[in-house]
Amino acid sequence: HAGSPELNVGNIGIALIGDFTVSQPTAAQKKALAELLDSLCARYRVPHDRVCTHKEIRDSGTECPGPALQRVVEQWRRGTLKT
Repeated sequence: HAGSPELNVGNIGIALIGDFTVSQPTAAQKKALAELLDSLCARYRVPHDRVCTHKEIRDSGTECPGPALQRVVEQWRRGTLKT
């Protein structure tokens, strides 16, 4: 999911269905993502600032996850995501 075997070790890939370069994630998607991220971070003791999007770890210039979903993840990391 991260693009190379080295980047895939010790990581979990999460996918949301949609094209977030042209549309916004739904309220249900944002809520489910926030709940999943909160649960995984608590279970595996991962600080919120260590949660990265595909774009943040790939050097290939990917647009994934798209600007709309990128903003959602950034808001979640700051604790300002409204679900």
